[in-house]
Parts: sequence; C-alpha cells; structure tokens
Amino acid sequence: MNFEDLQKAWQSQDAGALVTINSGVLMKEVRRNQRQFGRPIFWRDAREVGVALFLPGSFSIGHSDQDWSWYPVSFGCLFVGAFFWWMALDSNSAARSKCTLLACVESSLTQVNHQILERC
Repeated sequence: MNFEDLQKAWQSQDAGALVTINSGVLMKEVRRNQRQFGRPIFWRDAREVGVALFLPGSFSIGHSDQDWSWYPVSFGCLFVGAFFWWMALDSNSAARSKCTLLACVESSLTQVNHQILERC
C-alpha cells in the first residue's frame, strides 16, 4: 500500500467511534504488570541487602587485628543495606495502599520512573 491508500483508509473510518474498556480487566492487567515488574526488582534489592550485610562480617574475619579503620567501612555497608531495605519496603507499601485504577497506574509509573532515575 502506498501513502495515498493508507490516508484514504484512515479518513474513511468513523471518527465518532467509541472505545469501551472494561475497568476490571484493565485493573487486573495493571496489577499483573506491577507484580511482574516488582519481582525482579525485589530479588535485585534482596541481593544488594544480602551483600551489604555480608561484607561487614567478612571485613571483621579478614582483619582479626581489630584495625579501627574497618569500622567505618562496615558501618557504611550496613547503612547502605538498611537504606535499600527501607526503600524496598516504602515502595511496596505505597503500591498496596492505593485502590483505584488511576492511583494504581500512577503508582506504577512512579515506580518505573524511580527505577530508571535510580540507575542513571
């Protein structure tokens, strides 16, 4: 098909046609997409928190001479792990607390934007 045929086909369609969407089906689809998006994010956060909790123990085992300079590094690892854990809990509670379709979609968009900006 060339451009003129496509343009004629487009203009021949009824401009007043209404699209009806079942909000229940749409809500189920949005929640399913939220779960599919949240699952890998949860496991990524779980790995990050696990590493942050594991590192201070490995620092203390590896340096048994009790050099004080490893304490701030261990504290920093624990702080980062606690922050990641808090952020994961905060994003999950925000997603569950809203019930309407609009709030659910806005929450999904916020989570996606947060993940995009977090990794840049």
